[in-house]
Amino acid sequence: MSECPICRVTHTVLVPTIHSNGTSAGELNKQLSAAVDAVRAASRALCDAAPNGRDYYLQPNGQRSQAQHEARLSKLNAVLSELQQQWDHVQEAINLDAERKARR
Repeated sequence: MSECPICRVTHTVLVPTIHSNGTSAGELNKQLSAAVDAVRAASRALCDAAPNGRDYYLQPNGQRSQAQHEARLSKLNAVLSELQQQWDHVQEAINLDAERKARR
């Protein structure tokens, strides 16, 4: 991995290259922002659905419910981190473009 020339960050996921033949920076920003918001909402909903030990104590391995719940939260957090990196990259490209235009 190498440092991104746009935002000067070493990303752990691929980030989009913004150019005239691809999706516009504004549209990418909108799409990624919506995805980040949706994953955050899913994470909040999952937290609200945390297992209650009283619902599992009669089962032989009922204590596993909390570990499984935490694993699901971890997966959502990993997806959120990746989407956030992509969104941050696109936002930085938008900011740099605005700075360039302002200097003209």
